[in-house]
Amino acid sequence: MRQLVRVWLWVVLLAAGPLCAGEPPDKVRILAIVDASTPLTVDYRTSGNLARRLVMFGSLLDAAIQSSRDSANSARLREAVGKFDRFPVVETALTAAFRQTPYFQADVVKAAGSGDPDLAGARAQGYPFVLVVHEELAGFITAWEMATLSAFSRSGFELYDAGSGQRLAKGAIVGYASAKYPIDAAIGSADTFLTDYPLALESVFRRIYGDLNKDGHLHTMATRAGLGDKVPDLGSILARYESRFKTRFKVPRGWERVDTNRRYAAVLQPKNADKQKFGVRVDIDLLISEFSQDVGSVGEYASIFLEKAAGDGFELRADAPPPLDLTEPHHAEWLDRPDGKGRVLLLFRQLSPEFVVIYQCVFLEETDRMLAKYRDDIESLVNGSRVTVVP
Repeated sequence: MRQLVRVWLWVVLLAAGPLCAGEPPDKVRILAIVDASTPLTVDYRTSGNLARRLVMFGSLLDAAIQSSRDSANSARLREAVGKFDRFPVVETALTAAFRQTPYFQADVVKAAGSGDPDLAGARAQGYPFVLVVHEELAGFITAWEMATLSAFSRSGFELYDAGSGQRLAKGAIVGYASAKYPIDAAIGSADTFLTDYPLALESVFRRIYGDLNKDGHLHTMATRAGLGDKVPDLGSILARYESRFKTRFKVPRGWERVDTNRRYAAVLQPKNADKQKFGVRVDIDLLISEFSQDVGSVGEYASIFLEKAAGDGFELRADAPPPLDLTEPHHAEWLDRPDGKGRVLLLFRQLSPEFVVIYQCVFLEETDRMLAKYRDDIESLVNGSRVTVVP
């Protein structure tokens, strides 16, 4: 079961290269290289799964791009919008995201080609870090309600240390505008897309900034520039909230709790040999602006969580999550682990405006047998555990 701990603990690996010569800067300078040239697409649905859920996951991305690029609706949208350079809109959203604190400066340039970024050139210009952004999809998608469309953008990103050449972070984020429209009202009017597309980009880059902050990269970057005391690290942010909640986990008979030495996480597993195949991890997460997770519903948080999981190789299953008899309502998701090696049943519940609890039931092998054998124990654990928020 300790394998499960390793599976889910996210480790930040950062290089410690030299600082730029001269006086310590008053900002961390980032060169952002952006490619926003992919053709606009439309993914319109009247039944099945919401397209916004499917486009998060890599196994479905190629098919989504192909079908969207060839569709008549995509052609109509491109005709309506005409020649529209999205780069200035991306530049505005990206620079605004990194101005959330006064200690980062992102200078945005267009990508010159599809090759590797010129890290040595960036370093020579005084940029210790390079952020590469590739907008993989943009246009309209069925995001919030069937038979409607909303503006969206899906962008992949990579953060590099320009000195060592090490890639520090990689991910993909999907952002959506909140407004939804009938299909003709959306793709028949350029104004609709031009108004809402910037809102989707704001979501994308606030999320990228939040992920880099949550994973500790921003603090490490600031420390390299002599500004570590200005940008709090992840530990100090978590410390502010750790006295705000109490936990009491129900350990089913024949189970044990594994010591993770983490206030925000617990791992429980059967005591027998099945612990090599199955276990449950419980996480407390924060719905706060520092992580760009200050959302209003557990469903919105689940979308953020799923995007992160998709970047780590998890895939959303087409079938519904297995039903459980739970005393409190939970938002459930059912995923395949990377490379098809097992499954994960996710159960989300919002505790307060700032706290959410996630039960991750991890099946490494024999999913159906383990689920049948331990279904009652899972229900007992979730129903009997208490995570209480202290005012």
